[in-house]
Amino acid sequence: RLNLSGSLNVKDYLTLREIKTLCNLDLSNLSDETMPKQAFMGIDNIKTIKLPNNLTEIPDELFNMTNGGVMQGLNCELTIPSTVKRIGKRAFSCNAIKGRLTIPNNVEIVDEYAFWCLWGLSELIIEDDVKRLENSCFAGLPDLSTFYIGKNIEFMGDDVFNSCGYRGTIVIPDKIQSIGTTFFN
Repeated sequence: RLNLSGSLNVKDYLTLREIKTLCNLDLSNLSDETMPKQAFMGIDNIKTIKLPNNLTEIPDELFNMTNGGVMQGLNCELTIPSTVKRIGKRAFSCNAIKGRLTIPNNVEIVDEYAFWCLWGLSELIIEDDVKRLENSCFAGLPDLSTFYIGKNIEFMGDDVFNSCGYRGTIVIPDKIQSIGTTFFN
């Protein structure tokens, strides 16, 4: 269990990657607004994580588990800080995110494959002020049973909810300007 405060640099993140017994990581008190790309890519020992409260961007491939094709990785609940404006490409691909995931209002864009191929996620709430859902950002969510799309989304790319297990009603927002191909394939 590790609780950090202050600020971390790239070398600090490399050191965290090497701690194979680290299961619980609390970064919520860091002053950092961003983290290095791929900071935790391929790590499968962290079971709980709290991201920095001041985070404005979740970088590309932060916890991407697609390299090697082994689908282990995070097995935890995830809270996106309300300060985040962008969730990067493949940020959480191929992980187990338990329970409910809320994409907060400040998020302007959920980038390609950001939450691709998650298992264990039962609820997905995309709050009202989110604007863009890029290609395949939520594709491959087999356990999804509760789903809400915010009413101000303007763009939804290709395959956004491809291969999802959701079987309920979906309301497409009035402000939508574009829905990609094979959106609900």
